[in-house]
Amino acid sequence: MSKSKTGSRQHPSRRTRWFGYRAGRVLKLSALLVAMMVITLTIAHWGIGHPQESATLRDWMHSTRHSWLAWRFALYAALAWGFLRIWQSPGCRPEYKAPLRRMAIASALFILTCEYAQLSDGGTPS
Repeated sequence: MSKSKTGSRQHPSRRTRWFGYRAGRVLKLSALLVAMMVITLTIAHWGIGHPQESATLRDWMHSTRHSWLAWRFALYAALAWGFLRIWQSPGCRPEYKAPLRRMAIASALFILTCEYAQLSDGGTPS
């Protein structure tokens, strides 16, 4: 807080607080992104350095692919249930429903695209 000419204390302006809040969120998101990149690159480095173990992991993932599909469908069902709960909640006003509908459609298209890529054998070497 700073002192004014009259000697009373003034609170920081809203703009200063907003900027600090926004900057903190951006820094946290940036740190999370960097951490995810480091983890991903570490896993890739390990996979290149240990090809036999990577092949074993790939074979295990392939042999249990139906279990992973069931797990993904359970996650999708939980996501759909959450969307439905938000849609039917008493606080969901009509102006909130249009963006929620767009998010649901975008999510469904993304899920369908990812599942198509997973289930098609286009990238599997023969």
